[in-house]
Parts: sequence; C-alpha cells; structure tokens
Amino acid sequence: MSNVNRCSRPAILVLAIAVVLSLVAACMSHTPSSPSPDSVPDQTSIPMPSATATPEPTPVPTSTPTPTAITLESEVERIKAQVSGVRGLALEQDPPTFFISAKQMAENISEAIKEDYTREKADIDAELFVLLDFIPPGTDLKEVFAELYAGSVVGYYDTDTGEMYVLNEGDGLTPAAKHTLAHELIHALQDQVFDLDAFLPEDEENDDLARAKTALIEGDAVIAALRYATSFLTRSEIGQIYRSGGGRPDISKIPPVLIELITFPYQEGAVFVDSIQTGADWESIDAAYSNPPLSTEHILHPDKYLAGEEPEPVRLPDFSPVPGPGWETLDEGVLGEYLIRLYLENRLTRSRAANAAEFWGGDAYALLRNEAGDESALVSLSAWDSEEDAQDFFSAVGSYFETPGQGDWQPGITADDIRSWDSEERVVHVALRDDEVLLIISESAPALTALAARFPEFPSGP
Repeated sequence: MSNVNRCSRPAILVLAIAVVLSLVAACMSHTPSSPSPDSVPDQTSIPMPSATATPEPTPVPTSTPTPTAITLESEVERIKAQVSGVRGLALEQDPPTFFISAKQMAENISEAIKEDYTREKADIDAELFVLLDFIPPGTDLKEVFAELYAGSVVGYYDTDTGEMYVLNEGDGLTPAAKHTLAHELIHALQDQVFDLDAFLPEDEENDDLARAKTALIEGDAVIAALRYATSFLTRSEIGQIYRSGGGRPDISKIPPVLIELITFPYQEGAVFVDSIQTGADWESIDAAYSNPPLSTEHILHPDKYLAGEEPEPVRLPDFSPVPGPGWETLDEGVLGEYLIRLYLENRLTRSRAANAAEFWGGDAYALLRNEAGDESALVSLSAWDSEEDAQDFFSAVGSYFETPGQGDWQPGITADDIRSWDSEERVVHVALRDDEVLLIISESAPALTALAARFPEFPSGP
C-alpha cells in the first residue's frame, strides 16, 4: 500500500468520557456486572488524544504534605488498593497521579487533539464520512473532535508516561473523581500487565480491529470501575455522579453518529466484557488480551467471539491508474459490521440496519480522491456469511436509496443483482455475486464506471 497515506494512530486510547459516569448510577438498579445497554448513548479511526500538552496539575504529594494533602494521599492509596483488589491485578509500579481543573483538562485535551489528529488524517476521515452520509460536506472534523473531547473528557491515562490525570476541583475527592480515578487505574493496570501500546499499535491499519480492541480496553475499565463503585461508594455518592454527569458538553450541533462512534467502546465494550466474563472471575478477560476480539462483529456478538468465528480476509484490486489521471488512493481499511450498520441507520430503522449488517463476514474498502477535480470515491467489497445474507444487505442498500424524502436519487440500472442511482452530488453502484456485495459511491460518474470495470466477476448491467 505504498500509495496510501497513513498517519500514526495516537498512543493514548484510554480516556474517561463524561457520559460514562452516568453508567454507574444507572446500573444501581441492575446486577453490578450487567450494565444497561441504554445507559450510555451508542472508532474509521476516531481521534483519541494523547497527553502532549503541558499540564498545571495538583499532584498527589510525596513530601512534607499538609493535613489536607495527607488525607488526599491516603484516599488515593486506598482507592488504588480497592481497585487492584476488584480487578484482580497488582500494580507493578505506582502511576503518578495528577488532579487538574476543568479548564486545564479542556486545554490539555484540545491541545492534544490539535497536535495528534493531523490535518491530513482529519481531512481523509472527513472525505469518508461525507460519502457515508455521516457528516455534511465542509465539516472540520479536527475542530469538531477538539470541541467534543475538550468538553467531555474527565480523565485520561498516558501510555507514554504512565501518568494519570483526573478532573477534580477542591481539597477532597468528589465522587465523580473517585470513579474516574478508578477507571484510569484500570488502564494503568492494563498497561503494566498487558502492555497497551503493544496490544494496540499506533500504526494499526485495520480500523475495525482497532475499534474492537479499544472496546475490550474500555469495556474492561467500565465494568471494573462499576464494580468498584457499587462496592465502595455509597448510593448518595453514586447519585451525585449521575447528577453531575462529569460535566456534559453541548452536543446539539454535533452529528449524532460521531457521538455514537466515540462512545461505542464504552457501551458496547462493557456489554462484551460482561458477556464473556464468568461470574466475578477475571481470567477470561485477562485471556482476551492474548486472544483479542478481531472485529466489531465480535463486540456486537460475543457468541461469535467465543465460537472463534474469524473475519474473512477480503482483498481489493490495485486501482492504479484507475479511475484515471489525477486520482490517488487516500486510504484503505475495513469498515466492519458496526460502521456498515451505522451507515444503514442514516435512513433505515435501527432494527433493519442491524439485521442487514449482522451476518457480515469481512470487507475491505478503498477511498480515492481526484484533487484536481475535487472528487472522491469509495469502493467497498464485503463478504457475507451466506448468499442469503449478501442478498439481504444488497436489498438494504436498495431500500437506503429508495426511502422517500431522503434526497433526489434517480434510479438507473434495476436488476436482481445490480442497482444504480444518481443525484446531483454523486452516483452509486451496488452489485451482488454469490456471498459478496460490491458497493461504489462516487462523486464522478466516469470514475465509478472505471472502478466497476475492475470487478469483471460482478454483473455490470442488463
């Protein structure tokens, strides 16, 4: 993939998002190991900031402490011991812990996003998201994510330095800070025992795999922190966490799909961890770091993970020099069941989208761009568990473009195994062959024709 421009994935993937805090209180009426899937709203690669900004923290004191500092230090040490006991892992070294203000947290996270989420990567993600109808053209993802994370992150663990940063203002620890500290302590334990940087390398090219692994990491932390909270916090403290929400950002202008994407590892990851765990024993979760989930299909369907059902490798042809002069491949990867489901949810019901995406077997996509013509194209080749499942996805794509009130789409080719539509902005081609589906979305009709021609094994028209 020498012609694919890839940017390194940020090393820090271990954040505490404000909405996760409400999971603790919402789960009080349930068994502690069974978080409600609806308690938190539902990672192409979503930026997860690394701690590159210079903080102005209040560290846990290590020498000549005041009486207040002694109380804080002893409370932190007590929480470390409690969390270690809950998770069944021992800290190999004490992670430096810093408590910072909301203002400093927002500045740190905003600066980290701006430094780590490069303009090039943000623009590539935006190209893909526009073609998938996730965001309107012209959306600056770099600014959107900087604003969203700056207002929602209440703590983070830095895998580069082994330091923890927790939002807390005042002399003592608030209930929210205790829970956030527990969440980040789980990440410190994960890193020291399982080596998070090795588990999820910065240069991982399969975004669906990265999203699945991140779901394991965050689901582990959510479940363990929940058990800490239900074991060591009072109902009154948990109620305070729920009411505070950690400080929720204004998300009224954020495309809903972006909210779902960044909270997926927490919500679905927690359900996944709870599903594969046997009672309060953590052996199955520890083992998952050696035998990780390989796709979001595994996260969404833990039974498929437990059955050892692996994604089917799918390969695309070399598009060079297709679809013509000036075109280049910007990105390649795997959409995965979750992203395909989110795409269909743009216009179909959640149940219809979930049913159509459920029997995903594997896929590969390529994002192409013609800078001179200001045109982009997405090619997706997906494999399904059976011919019937492929037919169902093919039909769902047809429904997607024929849903009333969803744009001025004009039908082109209409056959049992090939369909096409066009509008003023783009053209779409979908073809069915056995258990595979070819989907091309392009802002250039000639480019679409040239790209479709690279798949002679698929039907091309009546």
